[in-house]
Amino acid sequence: MQIGFNLPNSGPLSAVADMTRIATEGEATGFDYLTLTDHVVLPDTKVPGYPYSETGAFYEEAPTERHEQLMGMAYIAAKTLW
Repeated sequence: MQIGFNLPNSGPLSAVADMTRIATEGEATGFDYLTLTDHVVLPDTKVPGYPYSETGAFYEEAPTERHEQLMGMAYIAAKTLW
């Protein structure tokens, strides 16, 4: 069995230095892989109706602040052995 984790590419831990630190520490800890979420476009948070929460509110306060996943993966791949 392989165990991995999702690297945050949005929110408070998505600064490039934080993403790099989390990825390299995950690699050093022995995780087998990491993933990044693939949402490039997110719902309009001003209008309730997000289907995956009881209130209809989206979970993040600033969902528009996110890194494009392919560039993020390329950068992290260059900084790790994954």
